[in-house]
Amino acid sequence: MNNTLPHPRRAILTASLAVGLALVGEAPALTAQSMPRVTGTLRVSAPRNARGEDVTVVATLRNNTGQPAIFPAEVLSATQLMLEVRDARGQIVGTVPPPVPAGATVTIAPGETVQRTFQLTVFSPPLARGRYTVRFRGAVIVGAPVAFTVAR
Repeated sequence: MNNTLPHPRRAILTASLAVGLALVGEAPALTAQSMPRVTGTLRVSAPRNARGEDVTVVATLRNNTGQPAIFPAEVLSATQLMLEVRDARGQIVGTVPPPVPAGATVTIAPGETVQRTFQLTVFSPPLARGRYTVRFRGAVIVGAPVAFTVAR
């Protein structure tokens, strides 16, 4: 087996981010590495005796740059593309495949704040009991990871 090929889900994510994360008015289009970063905060809420699918993550994004930031619509709506969950050992928890990009985009204007809510229902198998951290996936949105516990 060739272990040098990227995982198909990672390839889709990388392609989605590379295609969709560019600034309006810049020529040539900027890559995710050169795009000014959007800042974000995460808030995790869960019932005291939470199952993994009971956990809700609210992501608040703010464009503090002087340029509009354009994202593929799926990045701002699909848990698998927006968030990364790691277990107590620091290993990334696998998800079901992300949606196929449809070409629609969402623009966050300079100074604008947007908020999105995500349910952690995309893991296969579902999150087991234990401690986890959730963070933004990729390098375009900068924000601190947040810890949470799945109790059952």
